[in-house]
Amino acid sequence: MMISEDLYVNLHTHQTGQGENVISVLNRMAGSVIHNESSFYSLGIHPWQLQSVDPDKIIDAMHSDLKKCNPIAIGEAGFDRAIDVPLHKQQKVLVWQEELALNMNLPMIYHAVKANDLLLARAKALPGLIRIFHGFAGRPTAAQQLLDAGFCLSYGHALFDKRSQAAKSLIITPVNQLFLETDDRPISIEEVYEHAALLRGETVERLRNAIFANFVRIFKPKE
Repeated sequence: MMISEDLYVNLHTHQTGQGENVISVLNRMAGSVIHNESSFYSLGIHPWQLQSVDPDKIIDAMHSDLKKCNPIAIGEAGFDRAIDVPLHKQQKVLVWQEELALNMNLPMIYHAVKANDLLLARAKALPGLIRIFHGFAGRPTAAQQLLDAGFCLSYGHALFDKRSQAAKSLIITPVNQLFLETDDRPISIEEVYEHAALLRGETVERLRNAIFANFVRIFKPKE
């Protein structure tokens, strides 16, 4: 795929076929990779998988997947306090993935539910990783803590929810720490960019160019 700054970057999606004008980072959970689905993958062990699969088995599955694709990021991975999986088990698997990302010189894409404190603790414990919090929907105070710790924040469907604080957080996010995404929602990335640009008071073109620059700087894609 030829990449250029007039393309939209979709930082995190579970859907293929998003159009020739979109750079999509297709997320696959360990054990689910199919050959040649996408030019750009993120691959990780999601905390939800630990509800039904032994950690050692899912790590083996991820090793197998790494032979099928060359991910440009590790994740989504992280902590989820809303599921019935002990946090020590979640941390063990996350630390393994963070060390893998460091060894492969890849950024991490994080999932967190009621667990920002744990991600901040990991950032202190293991500096040197590029960290991206996907689907951020928290308050500006929480956003600022993560930004100050060096995280990039990726926003999606929560920007359209008037009950969410995501729009306020988006406004305070420096453009060089910003990404946009669709995740698994039935919206187009173009819609997300248009709404985000409106909220930030800037043009879609300027936002698209800035996020493209972030993508190139952080992911170092090969055409």
